Amino acid sequence: MHLMNGNIFSPPEITAGEWDSRYEWRGCDVTCGSGTRSASRSCQPTGAVCQTESRGFNPHDVKHEACALEPCGETQLAHTHILFL
Repeated sequence: MHLMNGNIFSPPEITAGEWDSRYEWRGCDVTCGSGTRSASRSCQPTGAVCQTESRGFNPHDVKHEACALEPCGETQLAHTHILFL
């Protein structure tokens, strides 16, 4: 029990869980050239928290890695330039 603003409350109960056995990878974040892709996994059962390598206890764990696709052609570069102006 804790006292906050003159009120007594019980903190939520934390359930320790276990990580899914594999990460689910997403595609590269670009259509050509170099980019990044990410993968995530969830702590089970739903609502539980697990230990992460860098972020303490969390219900989700995410990691990132570089990805390289075919070089961008002139048309793709022009389209990318227009999108980001």
